[in-house]
Amino acid sequence: MTSRSRDRAKWIALSLLGWTFLAAIPTSSAYIIDGSYGFGRWLGIFRYIAPWYYLWALVTPFIYRLGQGPLSPQRSWPIAIAGHILLAAGFSMLFAVLIHQDNAPAWLAGRNAIGYYAMSAFSYLLILMGIHGYNIQQRLRQQEALVAREQQRALQLKADLAGAQIAQLRGQMNPHFLFNALNCIGALIETGRNDQAYTALEDLGDLLRTSLERRDQGLVPLNEELQFAERYLAMERVRFGERLQVATDIDSAAAQWPVPAFLLQPLIENAIKHAVAPSQKPVTVNITACRDGAHVRIEVADSGSSSPATAGTGVGLENLGKRLQLLYGEQAALEFVQSAAGARVILRIPQAPARAPGDQAGANSPDPLQDPPGLGDPVPT
Repeated sequence: MTSRSRDRAKWIALSLLGWTFLAAIPTSSAYIIDGSYGFGRWLGIFRYIAPWYYLWALVTPFIYRLGQGPLSPQRSWPIAIAGHILLAAGFSMLFAVLIHQDNAPAWLAGRNAIGYYAMSAFSYLLILMGIHGYNIQQRLRQQEALVAREQQRALQLKADLAGAQIAQLRGQMNPHFLFNALNCIGALIETGRNDQAYTALEDLGDLLRTSLERRDQGLVPLNEELQFAERYLAMERVRFGERLQVATDIDSAAAQWPVPAFLLQPLIENAIKHAVAPSQKPVTVNITACRDGAHVRIEVADSGSSSPATAGTGVGLENLGKRLQLLYGEQAALEFVQSAAGARVILRIPQAPARAPGDQAGANSPDPLQDPPGLGDPVPT
C-alpha cells in the first residue's frame, strides 16, 4: 500500500468514526427522552438516526473535490459560497426523500423542516471545517518537507564547501613536500653522497606510494600515522645523520586514537627545516601523545632554537589549524609555543569529528575526511 493509499484509508476511517460519534449524540438524547432501557433500544434508535449522518459521510469526498476545484474560494468567494449553499440544500432534500420516504413533505416543508434544515446546515459546516483542517494539515506537512529538504541542501552545501576548502589546503601543501624532498636529494648529489641520494630517492618513492594508498583514508590510528612519519624520518636521517635525533613517547591509551591522516609529517618536517638543518649540533625531535580527558594530546617539539627570521607561524601551521577546524569545529585545538630552548606544536583532538567518516553530502560532493591533505608545507618553528 502506498503512502497516498494509507492516507486515504486513514482519512476514510477517521471520517466514519467522526460521523458515528455525531450520530451517537442525538441517539443518546432520544434514548434518554424515550425513557427506555437496554442497549437494544439504544441500538434501534441509532439505526433510525445514523443513516442520515452516514449519507453526509458518503458525500464528503464529493464536497471536498468541488471545494478544491470549481468551488474553491481561491477562484471566487461569491461563487464558492453560493455553490456550497445550493449543495447543502440539494443534499438535504435528497436525504429527506431517501430516509423519510413515507412523510418526506413533513421534513421538506412541514413542521420538521426548520430543525431539519438547521441540522443539515450544521452538518455541512462541519464537513467544510473538517476539509479546511485537512488542507491546513497537508500544507503544514508540505512546508515541513520543504524545510527538511532545504536543511539537507544547506548541510550538503556546507559539506561541499568544507571538502573544497580542504582540497585547496592540500593543493597548497603538496608541492612544498616534493620541493623539500627533491632539494634534500639534490643536496646529497651535490656533496657527492650518491649512494645516500639513491637511498633517499627510494625512500621518497615509498613515501609517495604510501601517500597515494592513503588518499581514501580519512581517520587513521595514531600508531599508523607514526609509522608513516618514521618513513619520512628515515629519508631525512640519510641527509642529516647523527644531527637528527628522534624520541617518541606514545601512551598506550593514545596509540589507537583516530587522527586525520598526514597529520604529523608536516610538523616533523618543519622541526627538521628550522631546527635541525641550521644547527651543527645534534637536535632532538620529540613526539609525544597521551590521553587528556575526552581528547588526545599530541606534541611535536624540537630542542633547537629558531632565529628571529623563522619565528612565528606560516602557511603550514595555518593550514593545519584550518583543517582541524573544518573537521572538528571548536572541539579541536592547536597551540604553537616558541622559546630559546626550541619550539612546540601542541594538538588536542577529540575522538570523533563533526562529520562521521563516510557521510556523503551528495553523489559528487567530496568528503572532508575522505579527501585528506597530502604531505605538507613546512610549519615555521
